[in-house]
Amino acid sequence: MRPSRFRVPVTIALAALILLGPALFWGRPFIFYDTPVYWGWGKDVVGALQHPWPRAGAPWIPGRPLFGWELGAHGATLGDLRFTLTAIEARSIFYAVPLYLLAAAGGLWLVAALQALAAALVLRTSVRALAPALGEAAFLAVTAALVLLTAVGFEACDIMPDLFGGLAVLAAAVLIARPERLSRAARLGLAAVAGYAVLAHAENGLNLAAAAAFGVVFFAREGMKAALLRVAPVAGALAAAAIVGLIGHAGVEQAFGRPSHPAPFLVSRLAADGAVQRYLAKACSRPGLASCDLAQIHADYPEYYLALYPLSPPPDLANAASAYDRLQSTDVSDASAARRERFLAEGPRLVAGALTADGPHLAALALARGGALMGAGAVGPNFDSFAGLMRERTQRARETAAITPGAADCGRTRAASCGPLAPGPLAAIQTLALLAGLAALGGCLLLDAPEARDLRAFAAQILFLLMANALICGALSGLYERYQIRVAWLAPFVALVALASGLVRRRARATLPSPVPGIVPPIAAVQRRPS
Repeated sequence: MRPSRFRVPVTIALAALILLGPALFWGRPFIFYDTPVYWGWGKDVVGALQHPWPRAGAPWIPGRPLFGWELGAHGATLGDLRFTLTAIEARSIFYAVPLYLLAAAGGLWLVAALQALAAALVLRTSVRALAPALGEAAFLAVTAALVLLTAVGFEACDIMPDLFGGLAVLAAAVLIARPERLSRAARLGLAAVAGYAVLAHAENGLNLAAAAAFGVVFFAREGMKAALLRVAPVAGALAAAAIVGLIGHAGVEQAFGRPSHPAPFLVSRLAADGAVQRYLAKACSRPGLASCDLAQIHADYPEYYLALYPLSPPPDLANAASAYDRLQSTDVSDASAARRERFLAEGPRLVAGALTADGPHLAALALARGGALMGAGAVGPNFDSFAGLMRERTQRARETAAITPGAADCGRTRAASCGPLAPGPLAAIQTLALLAGLAALGGCLLLDAPEARDLRAFAAQILFLLMANALICGALSGLYERYQIRVAWLAPFVALVALASGLVRRRARATLPSPVPGIVPPIAAVQRRPS
């Protein structure tokens, strides 16, 4: 009997529904502080593409608002727009624009459903490549266990691009470790997901580059040509993302009528660590730098340099929301916008100087943060920021209330989804699952069981990329657990695939028919045979 042609689509739809479980249980998709920023930036870009902003020298349009940043909420000045374009590229247009359009078409539930569907497709493709003997029911069982034991369901339902970081690592590892078990369509699909992940968040590009480099080294024993062929889809995804990203950047500049600048992630992290200030204390003894005032500014969190400098002094971290309250009523002068642009232009020099002045200390900090992040795998109360946003008096708070399902009822009800997230025992379960998954990765590398041998190359890729992600995020961003949680579920995923594969093997061996009855008549029949 031929299997139904609807079997695979139904399986993927069921897996997506399982992945939506945490949001269905909670009552809405999860919201982070950056979610309304992405939504607002998407609205700004769509509006600018439809009605471009004035180019340099053209008459200004007074009263036109900006929605992505707090600046220009009540009508943007030229300085507001210039400043926004120095910071807002921290939020990719390739996530912001689809988020805005999809939310307009079907709300945040549609966004969460499509993210869950993308995760289900990548998971099924990966399981089929890693353990072909697993059927659809076994795949659904692996998916359900993964949602119960890890943060992958929370990531799928989180209105942020974080999910695609984990999917990109998984796609790259499968493409490199198991290309012979992938159809052409499957390879293209996984490469497309990996490429989109780079467009959605630039850090994912560093993870893919690390995957390609490790793949070449790991498979060099097969010959350099074979190793390069293995990593070619990942390298192709990186190249395609770079080209599309440049086109998107040019489109933003055309729509807004002036240059847009990459967000100063690295220099902000180095300034928060004090390395930039130590460099400037020496370099500013002679003229040449416009950012010398930074030598006297000390904010130990990078968001200040990323989003607020030089508009205000560093706010107290406990009252950071008040800075955004003030920001929305600030009119940025042309002088402040120019000073901000000079800060970004001097960024490469500040980075080089900071690394030269404080390289060993910075390396030790990155290693320490990376080591700490390796243990981050559990969703905490800070994973969802809806309750915190609702306490603000900012534009992003109003945007959150407008787009979040059920937000309008929170003033009249005491629904759990209106308050802070309370993971309860899930945090301990997810931490234990991460530790078990890391142990399983080690077992795949060291043990000689059939399941371990089959997954060895894939497990090596995943373990290396988990460490690479922790080190990269620790160095560029800091000790932010959500950056590691987005990939930590991959360790238990390997363990679950190995376990399911082993169970299927044992069941197959137990149900194999014995060859003896077909050759020797049953003893009872021989005894009944007449003499």
